[in-house]
Amino acid sequence: MPLKLREFYQFSRHFSFQWTRFAPLASYNVAVLAFESFAVAMLVPIMLFIERRGDVAAMRHESRAVDLLFSAFEQVGIVPTFASLLLIAFAAIVLRQIVTYVRLVESVRVLEGLLRDVRYGMFKRFNAAVLEYQERTKIGEFVNALVVEARRTVLGIMMFIELAILLVMLAVYVGMLVTLSPILTVIVVALMLVIAVGMRGLMARTIAESRQVTTSNSEMLGFLNERLTAPRLIRLCGMEQAEAEEFQSLVNRQQETGVAIRKTTGIGEVAIEPAVAGTAFVLIFVAYEVLSMPLATISVFLFIMLRLLPLAKAFITLRQGILSGIGSLEIADRLVRKLDEQREGEGGEREFVRVERHIDIDTVSFKYPEAPKPALSDVNLRLKRGTITALVGQSGGGKSTLIDLVPRLRVPQSGSVKIDGVPIEVFRLAALRRHIAFGPQQPQIFDVTVAQHIRYGRPDADDAQIRRAAELAGAADFISALPQGYDTRLGPSGLQLSGGQKQRLDLARVLAADASILIFDEPTSNLDNESERVFRQALQTLREAGEATIIVIAHRLHLIDWADQIVVLNEGRIEAAGMHSEVLAGSRWYREAYQREMEVDAPAHHAQVTA
Repeated sequence: MPLKLREFYQFSRHFSFQWTRFAPLASYNVAVLAFESFAVAMLVPIMLFIERRGDVAAMRHESRAVDLLFSAFEQVGIVPTFASLLLIAFAAIVLRQIVTYVRLVESVRVLEGLLRDVRYGMFKRFNAAVLEYQERTKIGEFVNALVVEARRTVLGIMMFIELAILLVMLAVYVGMLVTLSPILTVIVVALMLVIAVGMRGLMARTIAESRQVTTSNSEMLGFLNERLTAPRLIRLCGMEQAEAEEFQSLVNRQQETGVAIRKTTGIGEVAIEPAVAGTAFVLIFVAYEVLSMPLATISVFLFIMLRLLPLAKAFITLRQGILSGIGSLEIADRLVRKLDEQREGEGGEREFVRVERHIDIDTVSFKYPEAPKPALSDVNLRLKRGTITALVGQSGGGKSTLIDLVPRLRVPQSGSVKIDGVPIEVFRLAALRRHIAFGPQQPQIFDVTVAQHIRYGRPDADDAQIRRAAELAGAADFISALPQGYDTRLGPSGLQLSGGQKQRLDLARVLAADASILIFDEPTSNLDNESERVFRQALQTLREAGEATIIVIAHRLHLIDWADQIVVLNEGRIEAAGMHSEVLAGSRWYREAYQREMEVDAPAHHAQVTA
């Protein structure tokens, strides 16, 4: 079964790995090999010293290699005695271990560096992908690839490096064996080849089980990502026991696949020692009974064989480790390729500064790939600077799709979006979005401080700008009451804040951006009357300033009945547009919906107008 070196190499190219980073690691391994080889080679003169009872002249006469070694010792003032030979061999072993420690530290440094590059590259690619791909992606699977599969893939790359070094060490030891006895070496190689052929089936099982482990890990993380974010739904539906049983099923499957692959790799690990021991016994028999080799030569040959034992075991372990990472490699490589294919363009070369006059939606049509009908059909709309445009209509009418066109989150199949007569694709995408601020229906608050959240999107905002935005959003009072004020950490999803406080805090973030275009997607659908009043007041202040172009998707119609332009979208088409009175006359849906709302919320609406 091939080791798929090409696949690992191609994967590494996605992240522009500089292979020079492995140079120090390779040099340390060369040093380890040199000291190891020298220590093993020193066994020959040591054994000869014992066998010849210290007769240095006889030793030098018997072995040309020993003669050269002793001559080198004499050049540096070392007298070849039994004690000096032992000390030199021990010194080589100590130096080998020192360099081995340094190599281990360097190996971890390289591994963690590669893992950092892979995770950073994958996360950056995901953020750069088009919105449609991000929306289709199962977050649990992506997190699994980022956290679990990325590490297993990088471990596979490191194992390839270690395997290459190991092969060099094996070659050196085999060379020593050839020097001692070519015939015995041929027997060793032949027996090892037989063992390797016998392991092929085990390697195939390792790859298959690796893919099963990868699949079970992905299923587990996907399940947790969905269930752990919906505790309220699970409890109110009485599904605690059912979900626990489903989780247990996944855990059992994960356990079974984990045990299966460990059993397979364990077979390879435990089988290698008896195989090498059996080979050693065969060699002893042949060396003594057939070749009548001297005891010193047999001893050194067997010692090298024993040194080969951990190397051969490591070879099998590394090979299985590489194969066990094939499933992770396939997932990670497939993900990276897909992310590269789905990468969003950078737009044009023109810098965007602000809207000077208006934004035009010019005969725009848009259809989602798998939708039966268009989300937008021949939409024409002008959004003037310094005004508020409210988008209203039934769910699925195309409101969210329309606002996604302005920052180019989606690109229409026909028609165009223009700013001051210039198609937005001409602008550099990053510059365009830098001047757009977005307020979602559900505030998305990370575990950061209050100040950091308000600065999100505009890191250069100073403290005065942060406080001014908070005051305009009606958030200053409750922020001041927090334990550390603006330095208070909000916790995951801002759990310590109420829904109204989250919305005001997020409004402060939008206002702090000081953007030319402000987009709000149903920002008051979950707010109380007081929070609605604060939001409405902030919009009025922004409109009076006359600098921003404001677009609001509205759920509550009385919030926007004073807007400069109200647009009713129905099944992707504009049903009516204009001032409140004009839309009342032109849209039956708007008229009936507004009337129903006023009958329910008349007291609150009156209070807001009075305010």
